[in-house]
Amino acid sequence: MERRQIYSVGHDYIDGLFRAQGCTRGSVPPRPGPRYERASPNELWHIDIKGPFFISLSGRGYIKTWLVGLVDDYSRFVIGLRILTETKALPS
Repeated sequence: MERRQIYSVGHDYIDGLFRAQGCTRGSVPPRPGPRYERASPNELWHIDIKGPFFISLSGRGYIKTWLVGLVDDYSRFVIGLRILTETKALPS
């Protein structure tokens, strides 16, 4: 709007409009979620799912993938890691 010389609008005003509609903007840092910390190993594990990521198949298109990791909340070590190409997975 400012570039077209219609009206000058600040970031705070736009952020307020998004908040009023229950939305967030990418420029606003998200609130950190709860941290799950435990006093001893193997007391609590959690699963992190990231994606989708699109992997190029060298000229044959793309494949949609997700990374799924099992993490120990005491040590923050990754106990298990899978790459999935479907939104549903069978237990192994």
